[in-house]
Amino acid sequence: MLSRVSGDPNLDREAAIVLPHMGFEITNIVYGGDRKLNTMGRYAARNSNDPNKFYYQFNPVPVDIQFELYILCKNQLDGTRIIEQIIPFFTPDYTIKCGLIDDLPDHSVDIPIEYAGMGAIEDIYEGDFSQRKVLMYVLSFRMRAQMYGPVRQKAIIKYVITNFRLGEQEDEPEVASRMTVTPGLTANGEPTSNSAASIAVSLIDVNDDFGFCVEVEGEGVIFS
Repeated sequence: MLSRVSGDPNLDREAAIVLPHMGFEITNIVYGGDRKLNTMGRYAARNSNDPNKFYYQFNPVPVDIQFELYILCKNQLDGTRIIEQIIPFFTPDYTIKCGLIDDLPDHSVDIPIEYAGMGAIEDIYEGDFSQRKVLMYVLSFRMRAQMYGPVRQKAIIKYVITNFRLGEQEDEPEVASRMTVTPGLTANGEPTSNSAASIAVSLIDVNDDFGFCVEVEGEGVIFS
């Protein structure tokens, strides 16, 4: 008591730590090769600000993030009450649905977190009067996460032009006919195949119920 009074005579020093207390530490990041997808695969989403462009992103790289949760408490009763509110949710994992990319708000992924076990309980109860009594639990987890690359932007394809050529030479064969396909949509929002009755292609959104306008130039090919 005398040591306590002499060390803090006004008894107004702030507490060093309030128990119970929890914290976590990332211990390792490992490549998850068992979950690797084709690198050229990608996810695309429309650009809400520009109907003529869309966002896209290639498949992410899977990684396993290993981390530990530290639980500090003053007695075993507090520690047990905390642990029994955590472990029952991992059977054997706890899955969280996350929207990880701001530019792709409709794209969400499931991130499972697996419980890997608990280490030995550390109970510091011996020492002099100046040493704090601390009971520490260490829980190990593994998060099956994804690491994404940059989000790119690209124009939406609204014109498809096909050239039909005559002859068997591939160097400079003659173009016999040319077929152009574009989306068609009237001002009233009805699909149409008449390009003259359609609004401008730049005004047609990818989610609109549009038709297809086909225009053919030349007489080298017969369409039916």
